Amino acid sequence: MDMIWRCLLCFLLLSGFKPVVAETPIPELKERITDLTGSLTATDKETLDQSLKALEANKGAQIAILILESTLPETIEQTSIRVADQWKIGRKGIDDGVIVIIAKQDRTLRIEVGRGLEGVIPDAMAKRIIAEDMVPLLKEGHMAGALQKGVGSISHLIQGEVLPPPAESPSNPAEASGSVMMMVLFIGLFVGQFLQRILSPMTAGIGGSLTSGLLAILLGLSLWLAGILVVFVFLGILSNRRGGGGRWTGGSGGYGGGFGGGYGDFEGGGSSHGDSGYSGGGGGYSGGGASGRW
Repeated sequence: MDMIWRCLLCFLLLSGFKPVVAETPIPELKERITDLTGSLTATDKETLDQSLKALEANKGAQIAILILESTLPETIEQTSIRVADQWKIGRKGIDDGVIVIIAKQDRTLRIEVGRGLEGVIPDAMAKRIIAEDMVPLLKEGHMAGALQKGVGSISHLIQGEVLPPPAESPSNPAEASGSVMMMVLFIGLFVGQFLQRILSPMTAGIGGSLTSGLLAILLGLSLWLAGILVVFVFLGILSNRRGGGGRWTGGSGGYGGGFGGGYGDFEGGGSSHGDSGYSGGGGGYSGGGASGRW
């Protein structure tokens, strides 16, 4: 019997048998910073988030952060591949995404760099940021400080890179409606004066200039009010469409996207739509980046 088991074991080894390894669950991407460990305070997250928002608004590139307890039995590199594949951080076709992953219990971390940023953040530079900016602070227990310094260094490098400009954000609805209202008012007054000049001679015989002026003003006022009504109906429809559904995806783009993976091309799109539904934008990765431990 021992001989049979030995033969079976040898057969499995020679046939390249690999045991089934449980994969680390990848959380759904909902915001730029995903902390599954509770290591960051609300203030820490807000400070980091503002930095990431500013980068995305200025350059279009996205950075996403994931903090989890452990990646075991996987390595952090294996987990980062799946995170990148699922999150799709970075703009599609531009591939300007970065994912920073920290495994707290394992004391490991990784910076995953999108294909489009490998020139400005080569592996050696990513390794340097980890070793010099992040590891010393992580050893002291300052995770928020490590992330702020690491993200700051990454952002500084991206700011110096020539990238396609980010998509223009929609105008402020309040400003847009105010501009439309002013335009409607101007048009209403203009139409009123125009009608008064035309109708004054025509109505001279039925009441003189007073009647013609009042008639012109009433007609102009009616047109003005009608214009306002149309504007409010339009804004109401637009508001309902914006609030009806759908999903800061992902950096347009993705680090979103996209906000915002790891070792392969991404399919699909997406964009940044605010903190309530952040998504990546379909960025591609080819293995650039570095890992470290503390």
